[in-house]
Amino acid sequence: TSAAAQHGLAVPLERLLHYLTAQFRHVHLRLFLAQLLVALVPTGAFGNVRGALYRGAGFAGIATKVYIFGALELRGPDDIYSRLHIGEHTRINAPCFIELSAPVQIGTRVSIGHHFVLATSDHTQGPEWQRCGEVESKPVTIGDGAWLGARVTVVPGVTIGRGAIVSVGSVVTRDVPAGAMVAGNPARVISWLDQRGPGNGG
Repeated sequence: TSAAAQHGLAVPLERLLHYLTAQFRHVHLRLFLAQLLVALVPTGAFGNVRGALYRGAGFAGIATKVYIFGALELRGPDDIYSRLHIGEHTRINAPCFIELSAPVQIGTRVSIGHHFVLATSDHTQGPEWQRCGEVESKPVTIGDGAWLGARVTVVPGVTIGRGAIVSVGSVVTRDVPAGAMVAGNPARVISWLDQRGPGNGG
């Protein structure tokens, strides 16, 4: 009887442990503490300070000359700290949501407008009884010098090329060629831009 009781108790405890383990994959204490400090910095000012606070929390891939003008909303399971890379002289406005289920590479001198959303995970299409299926994750890359306007959404697996412009409110569902200006939902090429500049003979 005692053994049966212990076995009966072990099953719910095992389920509880499994549940807690799954939940805490998304809890990041260092990020939480950094966000408390970031909240003390006036919005729109001291952008370089926020970058330093996020680096101190463990986001070593954020370069020293990155300017962040509000709190970043960073989410993802397990080790999100190694998945975010932001190059020098990049400017990010807030609010800004970046999901880190897969690596995110943001180049140098990139400008990102407010209400930006970048996702790295999606769901497969399931059967009729549950269309939202299994999670799949894909990396996102934003090339050097790109400019993404306000309220831009970038979906998993997309690469935005060097020197591209993504117009306000666009939803980027496919790769954007270097030097292209895109707009719309889904975003499409509406013009081609001058490619002169550092590293391009300009």
